[in-house]
Amino acid sequence: MEHFVRRLDAWVALLLMGLSILATFKVAGSGQLFEVFTVNRTLVWVYLLSAILLMGGVLTRDQTAHTASASLGFFFVVLAVLGIGTSSLLDLPLSRGNMWLHFGVGIALLYDWKGTNRAASRMPPETPPLHESSNESSNESSVTGSARRKT
Repeated sequence: MEHFVRRLDAWVALLLMGLSILATFKVAGSGQLFEVFTVNRTLVWVYLLSAILLMGGVLTRDQTAHTASASLGFFFVVLAVLGIGTSSLLDLPLSRGNMWLHFGVGIALLYDWKGTNRAASRMPPETPPLHESSNESSNESSVTGSARRKT
């Protein structure tokens, strides 16, 4: 499960990175990407920073990375919900295809939360306390070592 979640994060990061690269060239032109997505500089930076955070999480394999991707998922779902009521917020275009893209990315990243909770609830295997195992091994070694010297 954890491997699938990491792979999902990587694909979403590559999607956002690709969109930010393509949108960089369209910002100076019509501001439309594939005639579906409205793009501007602010949205390019949001996609680029999100992709960097997700790729960093994939490469570090850290529990914090899963939490960060879940947080980004909430962010993108909120952007999608706000896109229903308004076409732009803080210079972020939210309407049309952007709303559906943000919703899809948000749901994909929120699916990561399932992997985060599962990994956090796993308990490490029980091992005997360090002082007990070291005392037993030291007693055995001293007994066997003394028996060898006498013989």
